[in-house]
Amino acid sequence: MKKIFEYIFIGLMVLLIILFLVFIAIPFTVVMSPFDYLGNRKFEKEYKQFLETIEGENFFIYNNRKKALDFIQNEVLGKLPSKIKVFYLDGRKLENEQKGEYYSVMIKRLNNYTKFPHLMKVRNGKVVDVSINQELFNWKNQGKNSNQFFELVDVFFELKETFKELEKRRKMRTKIIEALRKLEEEKNIRILYACETGSRAWGFASEDSDYDVRFIYVHDTSWYLSLDEKPDTISIMLEERELDLVGWELRKTLRLMKKSNASLFEKLDSPEVYINDDYFDKGIKSYVSEAFSPIAVMYHYLSMCKNVFSEVENKEKYTLKMLFYSLRTALASKWVQDKNTIPPMVFNTMVKELDFDAKLKERIALLLELKSAVDEKYLHDGEADLINFVRETIDLCNLEAKNLDSAKNKNVKMNLFFRVNLESEDVRLMALKNLEY
Repeated sequence: MKKIFEYIFIGLMVLLIILFLVFIAIPFTVVMSPFDYLGNRKFEKEYKQFLETIEGENFFIYNNRKKALDFIQNEVLGKLPSKIKVFYLDGRKLENEQKGEYYSVMIKRLNNYTKFPHLMKVRNGKVVDVSINQELFNWKNQGKNSNQFFELVDVFFELKETFKELEKRRKMRTKIIEALRKLEEEKNIRILYACETGSRAWGFASEDSDYDVRFIYVHDTSWYLSLDEKPDTISIMLEERELDLVGWELRKTLRLMKKSNASLFEKLDSPEVYINDDYFDKGIKSYVSEAFSPIAVMYHYLSMCKNVFSEVENKEKYTLKMLFYSLRTALASKWVQDKNTIPPMVFNTMVKELDFDAKLKERIALLLELKSAVDEKYLHDGEADLINFVRETIDLCNLEAKNLDSAKNKNVKMNLFFRVNLESEDVRLMALKNLEY
């Protein structure tokens, strides 16, 4: 009898569950489904619009996994190209990011979600990603070369030059070196150092930017044994004015070094060097810190900044070239003020290492992309925040410049260095070995 009541009780409970599902749960689900559908559809539409606003952006994503965290922060992050944004996941939480909901969805939809770090990019309105967990493991734990890791980063984000672009640059480099060697023969000189300057070396060249090659040269000894002053500069245009060659004679160069010439310091820091004599290179760079006068370099960049800024300030339209010239010289002035060292030649190094508004840095990055895609005649407008930044930097540096130091050594002795550079290669190699400057 007891078992019969148990069966009846169980039967009633099952019946109640069925009635609940039929009359309450299922109808509620049916009623709510359209709202869920519409809500999801609305979100997906907004998400798609969001992806359109970040088209072309690149991301490096890593998490708080202890085995790799320190290595990534110490060995990877500082070497990533500036065009890549870094996202850090504390567990599943995305830290310090606006519109985190959309970014979180991007990350949750990653392939191989657990295999961090990831590379992610937005192209044609879609998110593309790849895990580089294995490449990081190979570098960190297997002792493999880091080149493979960073080459994959470059390739994935299309930061590598195309073969066509690379071939064009190689051909131009060959032409430049051939032109310099021909000049040596024609002028009976020996070039000690040759490099790229201007927008291509600074890092904001346009499609039609020319090549500004600067070089330092010596004559044979007899040229210097004269009472007459002779020309100490060579200037020539080649390749239908695409290639601008300007050279300074060594004695002129060393005299300018003593005066803390900022243009000379820039040349010696060029990222693109065509000719470099070992003895000259090591010798000239050993004098730089002694000859550097913060106040002289500051006034050099301030003067340049004021001149080029007049082509931008209060103008309805201006060229991006003039805007970037203004930014570069303003940042160089700020660098001297903040760090009391010679400003680096590469513009992005100053942008990255100087302390100023992150939003301005982001805007500069976008304008760099634009400048690389347009010609020198393109006219731009607006950018009030950047223009105000340049104006404020000029005003601040003007106030502080007078408090800067002059050169450490106003009487840098370079006579022996000058004479050795006139000697044969064997003598220079011997001097290099003995470090005689």
